[in-house]
Amino acid sequence: LTEMEEESLEAVVLYPNPTQGMLTLDFVLNNQSEVSYSVYNSMGQQIQFVDMGTQMSGNYSQSINLEAYAAGIYMVQIVVDGQLTTKRITLQ
Repeated sequence: LTEMEEESLEAVVLYPNPTQGMLTLDFVLNNQSEVSYSVYNSMGQQIQFVDMGTQMSGNYSQSINLEAYAAGIYMVQIVVDGQLTTKRITLQ
């Protein structure tokens, strides 16, 4: 028998969506975890990468600035202990 591990990441919220350029990424960590996030453009090119390193359990809020980029669809991918969560956002 194997013990089910509690999900490390929950409650991922990215707002406002659509955005004029400034985004807020809110998430909750249930355990101490390795955290990073990336932003990808519509062609799948990584345009931002932030390695937050090891974070303790708790609530987090990160600002993401997309003001330098063209209007369109972007993907924000958060990686917590190797588990991927992807959110789609629209930059106006």
